[in-house]
Amino acid sequence: MLLRPLVCTGLVALTAAGHAPATLRYEISVRGTAAGMRVERTGGGPAEGTFAPRPVGMRAVVAVALADSAGGRSVRASMDSLDDGRPAQAAAAGEPQGPGVRIVRPDDGLPATGAKWSARIDAAGRLAALRVDSRSRGSRTLDDVVPLLLPYVPGRLSKGAAWSDTTDVTAPTPDGSQHLRMVTAYRVAGEEQVQGAKVWRVEVALDGTRETKAAVQDETLTTTAATKGRGIYHFGRDGRLVDGRLEREHQVRFEAGALAAPVTGTGADTVRVALSR
Repeated sequence: MLLRPLVCTGLVALTAAGHAPATLRYEISVRGTAAGMRVERTGGGPAEGTFAPRPVGMRAVVAVALADSAGGRSVRASMDSLDDGRPAQAAAAGEPQGPGVRIVRPDDGLPATGAKWSARIDAAGRLAALRVDSRSRGSRTLDDVVPLLLPYVPGRLSKGAAWSDTTDVTAPTPDGSQHLRMVTAYRVAGEEQVQGAKVWRVEVALDGTRETKAAVQDETLTTTAATKGRGIYHFGRDGRLVDGRLEREHQVRFEAGALAAPVTGTGADTVRVALSR
């Protein structure tokens, strides 16, 4: 499981300086090591959990629809395509790993596309509400990528400008809930050329936590993740996010009533996003 605080609601920068088009499409990739858990149950006692990191590699296309609303803007996003290297239909029962041992992904058996998120951006351009409306395979990885890529930009940019923003939202999900708190610092390093256009290069540092509660095999699994990351965003002259790259590290803790003790471990990933041309 990955924290993150991306990609999640609409993946677009909404600014006080200008409005983005009504619909945008972003190409997103997430690659690295996900924090996972291996559970073994022998007899009727508590299950033994072991930290089990696993490689993660996915590419997705997310379509984002924007609309003006009272006191801000509404955002609706949907995952239109996914390439994660897994078969079209994952085994609903999980992956056998030996007698009494099974690794279960919460999204096993879900379709490859169709996840939907909704959000509200307030009049100042800050993320004020987030909701996970439906799941598809791999969409949990994007739940914390979407807010990461809805950065707050306080008006016109200039070299040397610096600001910070705090996101603190509780997001209902189809199988539980998640609470995200993230502090992000920005600094405009200067101008660059991207695909022939002048853009602002913005250095980003984030520090956040995410707690999710999800029903997994008649249990409530609580996952708490603390994330630190650094990266670079490119913003167009209109304040729109053109592309971005983030390097993140996660400290993760799993808890459930059936586990004899909490399970802890680490993960790391690289998130890339680019506006589809």
